[in-house]
Amino acid sequence: MTASPNPFETDLQLKFESDMTGMLPMTITMTNGQLIYNGNLSVKQGKNSISLPLADQLKSGSYIVTMGEGTSKISTRIIKK
Repeated sequence: MTASPNPFETDLQLKFESDMTGMLPMTITMTNGQLIYNGNLSVKQGKNSISLPLADQLKSGSYIVTMGEGTSKISTRIIKK
């Protein structure tokens, strides 16, 4: 998964590949582990590009975005200016 631009101010795009079509769990946590967002995203098999939910509402700082469940999780660190 890639995030751009990173760091970001208001909008952030996440690009990733999925081996399935359906709903994919996603969380946004602060680096201290505090949960900020917990939801599901609609994804398609193959390449996906989505706008990060709540990107404009996050306070300045570092966050971890995680998608997937079980052993099929991917994560990336993002920074809000």
